[in-house]
Amino acid sequence: MARHKKNERAHADIVVRKKLYRSDGDNHGGVWKIAYADFMTAMMTFFLVMWLVNSSSKERLSQIANYFNPVKLNEHAPPAKDVAATAPKAQDKSPAAGRPNSAVVDPKDRHVFSEEELTRNPFGVLTQLATQAEEALRIASKEQDSSAAAGQLSRDPFVAEPRLVRTAKVSTSSGSQTAPGEWSDAPKSHKSANVAETERKEPAASLAEQILKDIESFQSNLPQSFRVQVSVAGVAEGTLISLMDDTKRSMFDVGSAMPKPDTVLVMTRIGDIISKYPGKIIIRGYTDGRPFAGDRYGNWVLSSQRARMAFLMLARGKIGDGRVLSIEGYADRQPRNADDPLAPENRRIEVLLKDSER
Repeated sequence: MARHKKNERAHADIVVRKKLYRSDGDNHGGVWKIAYADFMTAMMTFFLVMWLVNSSSKERLSQIANYFNPVKLNEHAPPAKDVAATAPKAQDKSPAAGRPNSAVVDPKDRHVFSEEELTRNPFGVLTQLATQAEEALRIASKEQDSSAAAGQLSRDPFVAEPRLVRTAKVSTSSGSQTAPGEWSDAPKSHKSANVAETERKEPAASLAEQILKDIESFQSNLPQSFRVQVSVAGVAEGTLISLMDDTKRSMFDVGSAMPKPDTVLVMTRIGDIISKYPGKIIIRGYTDGRPFAGDRYGNWVLSSQRARMAFLMLARGKIGDGRVLSIEGYADRQPRNADDPLAPENRRIEVLLKDSER
């Protein structure tokens, strides 16, 4: 019986189970490659940006930053304090002639300093303004060079170029002179006195010519938007250097003693020029006839503070305190253009270089 059962177990069917394992490794094997490729692309982009930042100039970086932050392109100077800026538009009857257009903000005018900062740390603010002007000057010089090169390519070689004529005048003497052949019954002593006066004024005229030549020489290398309207004249006390506003630009912010960045650059260079010539210095400030809305800030204070600021800018150009006799403010009492009290040339800074003999 036991043997029979043993044979049954021996002859039983053998069942073989075959399990098939499905492998999905081929389908998911490239996922890590995609992630790794994205990582490498990001790393290459990062190092490319770092290389571009390191190789680009400050001017180009500033342009890129302004492109991604266009709000900064609309920054304005501190609010004006004169009647034209503070009064409502319906009541504003003052003429707009003679004032630069403040709606267009030039890149070199984007300074953000308050008058309190200027009073507390004038040399620090002037240094930062000069830095802004130098950066703007480099940008303007590059643009001017590129436009000049483009204009040179498109210029007709057969068209004659107009000659530049120097129109600046230097007044060297006053009074009438005897015409050739005209008989004069003046005593000989008067004639000798006139001759001596003329001989004394000849060096003053030569000095005025030289100073004007030096100023024109360095301003000719500046873009047109940086140039200040300058007049040099020989007067009875010495040599008078006048720096004036025009219809396109002003040296200071409207109703403020805050100088424009390019004004700091030009005044510093004029200080370098004046430092080469002997003589005491008197600095005078003038405004136009536009009134102010408050009692805190009038034309007298404005002209005095602008004259003081002119002294600080000239001092950056090697003019010491010992050479300055006085700093004066005349408000609108001595306009250069008496027929038009609001003319831009009435807003000016005068530097009187006194004769060393006086």
